[in-house]
Amino acid sequence: MRCALADLLKSVRPDQIAVVLYNSSRAEGHFSPLLGRRLDRLALPYDDDGGLDPRTFSRRWRAPEVLRQCVLVARGS
Repeated sequence: MRCALADLLKSVRPDQIAVVLYNSSRAEGHFSPLLGRRLDRLALPYDDDGGLDPRTFSRRWRAPEVLRQCVLVARGS
């Protein structure tokens, strides 16, 4: 199933985060939690810069040879 960035951001809540795989600035696959959006940047704490603008993230998420993956992780009750 394909997931748009807007839909993915709607699923991020205080009790649920997304872990995404995208192309890093060094052109290698990189996993990071996606904690949401802060102003004009996506909160990606394990990114080299601590986050990306949505356009750059989308381009890197769809990069050739990078599987457009996302895992939603929810806190148990």
